[in-house]
Amino acid sequence: MSREKIIREAARLFAFRGVRAISMLDVAMQCRNKPGELKLHFATKRSLVAAIIDDFIQHHERHLRCNPRLSPDVHYEIRNFFQLIEQAVETFNPVFLWEIKKYYKPQWRKMTAFKEQRMIPYLNDVIRRGVQQGYYVLANDHLYAEVYFITLNEIITCPLPVNIIGAVQAMNTMFYNGIVRTGIVCSAGTFIPAIRNGE
Repeated sequence: MSREKIIREAARLFAFRGVRAISMLDVAMQCRNKPGELKLHFATKRSLVAAIIDDFIQHHERHLRCNPRLSPDVHYEIRNFFQLIEQAVETFNPVFLWEIKKYYKPQWRKMTAFKEQRMIPYLNDVIRRGVQQGYYVLANDHLYAEVYFITLNEIITCPLPVNIIGAVQAMNTMFYNGIVRTGIVCSAGTFIPAIRNGE
């Protein structure tokens, strides 16, 4: 099995049961590899977790670079961004994130730096452009990305039994409906309605 497939399968296992509950043997079995074959790619679980974090950051970095070029306007760009966040939450559920924060501190610092240096400025830029283009109605638009990520953090670290994906979708819906100027036609020629949860 390729390195990329091992990373994907391990991320699924860790998201389902947590990093500490999964052994390298579990990963090898999930990948239908012999333990020795897995060791050719990843000598330790720590190196596998590091690879998952690096893969996550690279994937999101590609998205942040490509999304503005592929989206016809900021309306689609912000919705694509929300979908990216929802996919990330599926992988990095609360248990997985808590274990990374507690036991894999260099990887946690790397994820935090990526959020602060790339994700928040990117969302601020999308919002700023949306205000300039007349799609979004905001005062203090520089605060919205910070508030978005603070709220996201509260959802994914909530100790209550909550449908995390549903809660993130609801947050995205409220955030979007709170900033978008409805009733205009975007550059792609479609009418911008308010969205409903999960759209």
